[in-house]
Amino acid sequence: MSLFPPEEIGFYRLVEQTFLVLKGSGLMLSATDAERVRGWEATGVPARVVCDALEHGFEAYAQRNPGASKPTSLAYFRKTVESAIRGWREREVG
Repeated sequence: MSLFPPEEIGFYRLVEQTFLVLKGSGLMLSATDAERVRGWEATGVPARVVCDALEHGFEAYAQRNPGASKPTSLAYFRKTVESAIRGWREREVG
């Protein structure tokens, strides 16, 4: 997704770039999506967990909806990402 290592571009930019590339359009996140990313960042989860969840979410969407337009908001993937965050927390504690 990026030419720079994740630790050099930060959580927000990595998630933003990942989503925009997977979506296939846009230059930046909407204000609502930006707020959502900041909320995920505040949980302390690594950006890679969120990016992996987004990739999985887009793949699942494409399988269920062949030929359909891709979701244009992170809101569509909220449950997928939050499930991944819960899974990451459980692995970290356990």
